[in-house]
Amino acid sequence: MGIEEKNKSGFFVRFVKAVLPVLIVLLGAGFGVYLIKTRPVAQKRAPQTSVTHVDVMTAHREVNSVVIPAMGTVKPSRTVDLSSQVSGKIMEASDEFVPGGRFKSGQKILQIDPADYKLLVEQRESELQTAQTDFRLEQGQQAIAMHGYKLLGETFSDEDEEFVLRKPQLTSKEAAVKAAKARLEQAAIDLNRTTVTAPFNCMIQERFVDAGSSVNVGGKLASIIGIDEYWIELSVPMDELKWLVIPYSQNIEGSNVKVFLPGSNGTVMYRAGKITGLRADLEESSRMARVLVSVKDPLATEVEGKTVVPLLIGSFVEVEIEGIAVENSVKLPRKALRDGNVVWIHGTDSKLIIRQVHPVYKDNEYVYFNEGIEEGEQVITSDIAIPIESMNLAIADRSGL
Repeated sequence: MGIEEKNKSGFFVRFVKAVLPVLIVLLGAGFGVYLIKTRPVAQKRAPQTSVTHVDVMTAHREVNSVVIPAMGTVKPSRTVDLSSQVSGKIMEASDEFVPGGRFKSGQKILQIDPADYKLLVEQRESELQTAQTDFRLEQGQQAIAMHGYKLLGETFSDEDEEFVLRKPQLTSKEAAVKAAKARLEQAAIDLNRTTVTAPFNCMIQERFVDAGSSVNVGGKLASIIGIDEYWIELSVPMDELKWLVIPYSQNIEGSNVKVFLPGSNGTVMYRAGKITGLRADLEESSRMARVLVSVKDPLATEVEGKTVVPLLIGSFVEVEIEGIAVENSVKLPRKALRDGNVVWIHGTDSKLIIRQVHPVYKDNEYVYFNEGIEEGEQVITSDIAIPIESMNLAIADRSGL
């Protein structure tokens, strides 16, 4: 390559290096101007009002019974230690004479050997017959004496007449008959006592003897509990007693109680009971009142056609007590009451009303008011992130849910 060609090539390179950056800058500037001129322009819109959607519940004034939750322990209403009233050897014991065995009132539990007592009854019967015979003979002797006394035609003093007519002898024979009858009755009673029966519908809690055991008078046979009724001893705060109906006489019926039990499908989940009384002392640890609740047929012996969970002695159960009714009151879910005893009201102008209230009673699920909320007012039950008085509200449409 010649010198002239080299000079041309160098000039071209220098020209490109000098012009190319300028072209790039110009092109970039032009493209930027194009973007600015063609950018979208935001359209101005009218300001929109913010609205919060809420769930509401319409308040109704009516008669509402407060529900008081409590917990308690199941106890037997009747506990008896069966003792032998005669001595002897136990010849027979019922198959149900085991812990948990059930007996109806009058049903045979144990049989003590009655042989000696049968012989004693026969002996007492013989003694009674002898005494009755002696009495009749003496009556005959008195009749003879009376006949002789009339034949004599004499008059005696009252004291002499009593001896002449053998009245003391007759009185003695009559007393002997009465004593013989008493001994026979006692022998018959002892014979009857050799058969030990259930004094009421009961269950064996613990037994202390069995067939073949020898017992003495007063010896313990078994511990039994009544099964017609159990008691539940509830712990109730003192300030809630005013809501309970406690029967202080037989003419008053106590508050209804639901006793909740664990269960499964097809099982009755609670048993019905009634308050029967209030113990005179407080619990030592909690200083709470102790209320007694009666549950009839606790073992569900009279229930047919369904599975019912029985109450067991010593069980710790939860209950709900139907308290005194509050007239002309509003009942709302507990969530409707905000911190500081405040409720939110959806006003007729769809504005938020924040109102301080004073509930008359609160339980785990509901709160009751007898003032502060009027009939037909719409109480907000959903949450509002930042509640502001008079903020705009709208009732949420849940129809599609």
